[in-house]
Amino acid sequence: MVEAAVAKALEGATAAGRWDVVSQLARELEARRLARMGNVVALTPKARQRGK
Repeated sequence: MVEAAVAKALEGATAAGRWDVVSQLARELEARRLARMGNVVALTPKARQRGK
């Protein structure tokens, strides 16, 4: 139910040209999808260290 509301908001933001909101909503949908999978480990990128 929440995913449907977020998807509808995504459509509205796209129609309005609010690309900042589109990006935020898309990240929210992805996070919810990954959370449902249960077997996904989120990896955080490490800062590239120069000289190593």
